[in-house]
Amino acid sequence: MNISFKRINRDVLRMTPRKYWRLFLVSVVPLLLLGFAFGALVFPYPRHRYVLCNANYQQCNRWTNDYEQFEAVKTSVAKDDVGWFWISEGFVTGYLEDSIESKTTGIFNAQIVEAGGETLKSLVGKTVDISLGIPKNKRSEVAEVGTLLQCDRLEYLLQEAHFNTYCYGEGWNGPVEFTVPTNSGDFQLLQRLRFEIERVRSDRRWDFALYCLIVLPMFVYLFFAISGITWLTAKAFKFVRNG
Repeated sequence: MNISFKRINRDVLRMTPRKYWRLFLVSVVPLLLLGFAFGALVFPYPRHRYVLCNANYQQCNRWTNDYEQFEAVKTSVAKDDVGWFWISEGFVTGYLEDSIESKTTGIFNAQIVEAGGETLKSLVGKTVDISLGIPKNKRSEVAEVGTLLQCDRLEYLLQEAHFNTYCYGEGWNGPVEFTVPTNSGDFQLLQRLRFEIERVRSDRRWDFALYCLIVLPMFVYLFFAISGITWLTAKAFKFVRNG
């Protein structure tokens, strides 16, 4: 045991920067792979998150990684005049995924740009009101004046002030593209909601980046830590031995 320790001590003291660099190069890939395996199997970062927003106040302050808890929260605040609509904001790529929903809000004086289905196509070019989030037992009411569409999603399009949704009526449903004036309160509401969603997503991206920076290379950090401790121990042993 004593001979082995002395041999290790001698080898450590003979380690040159060049040899240490070569040791690091042959070790770094296995250590990173070990870190990825540890992160995936032992300490995974939740990929999917469920976010609840209140479009009327442009706030997204409730989220969870548990779908059942997400549905329970929606149920606890649901009323006969409250529905939920799904939101798609921009292109989402990479590891992280968010499911975002908001309580019912109204869009007034929306102009229909495109629509699918016989009933909805008759509304192209007309101005209608849209309820995003369908309250219980509600359906769209189409009329010559005062049409109200009940829809369950909101998708932000690349063209400014243009949005997609999907609406339901008695015996029919279909996609709708609409636009709102850029100087209207509706546009301001939807833009502030978009900024709030991006803020929440940005916070999560930074949190995930921190996770990747700490957890995935953790065995590389451990390599440096053990190397430093071993070198200091060898130096201390030599100092004590030489008195």
